[in-house]
Amino acid sequence: MKPEYGISSTPVIVRTAPNAATLYVVAATEPAHLSFHTQLHALNVSTGADLMTPVEIDPKAKLETGGKIGFDPQNQWNRASLVYANNSIYMGIGSHCDNNAGAISGWVLKYGTDLTLQAKFHTIEAAAGYELASVWMAGFAPAVDSNGNLFVVTGNGNYNLDKGAKGYGESVLHLSSDLKLQDTFTPSDYQNLNNGDVDFGSGGIMLLPAVQGQLAPPMAVAMGKASTLYLLNQTQLGGLQGAHKNKGPLQVLNVGGGGVWGGPAYYTGPSGGLVYYQTGGDVLRAYSVSTGATPSLTDVADGTSGAGYGGSLPIISSNGGTAGTGVAWIIHRGTTVALEAYDAVNMGSPLFSANAGSWDNGNGNSFLTAMEANGRVYVPAYKTVTVFGLTQ
Repeated sequence: MKPEYGISSTPVIVRTAPNAATLYVVAATEPAHLSFHTQLHALNVSTGADLMTPVEIDPKAKLETGGKIGFDPQNQWNRASLVYANNSIYMGIGSHCDNNAGAISGWVLKYGTDLTLQAKFHTIEAAAGYELASVWMAGFAPAVDSNGNLFVVTGNGNYNLDKGAKGYGESVLHLSSDLKLQDTFTPSDYQNLNNGDVDFGSGGIMLLPAVQGQLAPPMAVAMGKASTLYLLNQTQLGGLQGAHKNKGPLQVLNVGGGGVWGGPAYYTGPSGGLVYYQTGGDVLRAYSVSTGATPSLTDVADGTSGAGYGGSLPIISSNGGTAGTGVAWIIHRGTTVALEAYDAVNMGSPLFSANAGSWDNGNGNSFLTAMEANGRVYVPAYKTVTVFGLTQ
């Protein structure tokens, strides 16, 4: 966050041998006054040393209407998490707020494990006074399906599908493994979202796993600052909402609350799939997933504690689908940071709540995510990480 630089996105670890792995990470620096650099590193996990020379993130493209567009290391950065897929490293590029909005666009980039740039997609094709269409998703990684295709959501920015002048602001984008555009979805009120700074892309997209006997098409969910939850068909996103008969979202839910900066969690419980969202000021909500011929989401259980600004990014731990073992974890930000645990199926009041640090006297952000591993839950806060585990 301003004015500091460094590592904003979650890195990825690629195992290269039974006792060796490479950590891929993007770092933004200003080694000299107004000399900005954003580099992709490949680090030895054991030592932290660079395994090869870092490369500058510096994509460029020609605009269909003439001119060029490129990466601006002062006003752009990689906030969305990296993802390893197709033996490659993918990253989304966003902006520092809306700075330099008339000269930058969002990017999705594909790098080889040797740090070579293999493919690129930029989200505007024509110069505009307001370009952007950043891929930031509040830290969520691009979603990858079983065929290696990618899905991302863009924020405020130019939207236009005119030939030679296309812009993909406020949209879900379906990209092939080599970053060729396959399909899009854009809410019908995209202009209002732009006008009100109500980015669709403040939240990531999650692909829902198919279940045995499913009649519904492969599904996905996405929601941003507007607190509108879209249930989408992965194989037919639908383009501009309302523009095509028999296309568009499978379902639209007005959730309420102050939007989400982050995204959902998913749990396959004894009675089927559940999707979890918590928007700003609202409680954690669990939605059952109907996978029949008429797919839908239904709010079936709620928590009791309202979220802070930007909502929360829930995670789920469980002993597989064993009944009674699912736990939904969230970080609640009030005057302090607290870890809360809920019964993943029944919700209700928290099973557990404990202080986990501070959040910089109210200057923290909504991008705090708990992590569960080896029976422990790790909670980041301002200059601390608190670890919770079972007691004997």
